[in-house]
This record gives sequence, structure tokens and C-alpha cells, in this order.
Amino acid sequence: MTVEQAIQTIVHYQTLPSQIDYISPARRAEFREAEELIESLPTVEQQTAYEAIQAQIDEYFTPSFQGADGEWYSPADMNEMF
Repeated sequence: MTVEQAIQTIVHYQTLPSQIDYISPARRAEFREAEELIESLPTVEQQTAYEAIQAQIDEYFTPSFQGADGEWYSPADMNEMF
């Protein structure tokens, strides 16, 4: 697993909709592997990876488009509606 793949795995895991109440053991293992990879990096690279993760998670939860009702929605809002 590359650092970029680890970042994407962690972002995916952290942004799952609340409707998802089961995560397979294989997916949990993949998430743990990604966390371990990030934690094994040198401090500067680790900080850069965590900043990239946080930026993507913030983007997911930040309202970014306007709906037909005039309200602003984020991708997280849309995932919760279904």
C-alpha cells in the first residue's frame, strides 16, 4: 500500500455515512494497515499525510453546492439523505 492509498483508505473510513453499521473485518484490517503505514512515516511526512487527510475530510463535510431549495449542502449531507 502506498502513502496515497493509505490516505484515501483513511478518508474513506472516516467519511462513511452513518447508515453504514457494518464494516467487514477485511476492511477494518485495511484501515488498520493504512494507519500503521502513516504512523511509520518520518515525522514530516506523517504530518503532511495527516494534513492531507484532514483537508479531504473537511472538504467532505463543508457545504459546497446549493440545492433546489436554496440551502447549501455538503457531500456528507447528501449521503445522509439516502
